[in-house]
Amino acid sequence: PICSPSSESTPTMKIVACYIRVSAIENDQAKQRREVNRWLKARRFSPKSVRWYIDKPTNKAPHQPKMKKLKKDILEGNVRTVVVWHLDRLALAPREGLKALINWCDQSLQIVSVSQQLDLKSADSELIGSVLRCVAEMDADTRRERVKLGLAVARARGREGGRPPIDPNDAKVLKAKKLQKNMSLSIEDICERLDISRSTYYRYVAM
Repeated sequence: PICSPSSESTPTMKIVACYIRVSAIENDQAKQRREVNRWLKARRFSPKSVRWYIDKPTNKAPHQPKMKKLKKDILEGNVRTVVVWHLDRLALAPREGLKALINWCDQSLQIVSVSQQLDLKSADSELIGSVLRCVAEMDADTRRERVKLGLAVARARGREGGRPPIDPNDAKVLKAKKLQKNMSLSIEDICERLDISRSTYYRYVAM
């Protein structure tokens, strides 16, 4: 039988976590659940070992409460496998999704994307995590270079921009850079802690 959503599992049993994020455009979880259920059924997983985490679109600011719950369960060692329909379901921004993947590889989890036919075994997670970490560092370096280039072009044209200068040693700047290294935190989490916008966050970490 097809596995049905279950909110409880045996406390001592490491669960198979099935994550679904429904976008405002599609607003339907049926397709994702159907494909994930097909994968579960083919591998004969017991419904008792499966837990569903489903984030639905709201009128509030973008957030993923069920993803936060999933990350918490992973940190507590309650998850052995994470199954998604597509890796782009992990986060609203690619950078955040990449951070989640790196963190999960560090936790030696099995990560499955059923539509992409990706099955990252826990035995391979250390190597995969190292590769993803290099990609994240390349992305961060590229962002910093773009910001510096934009500022240099503005100065050459006699414009410093409309924003006031930021001291690289400012406490919030240093705190943002420190929190950025914590792979369990999303950009949204960091912005909430520091009470800053996303654009300000990117300015801080690019310094």
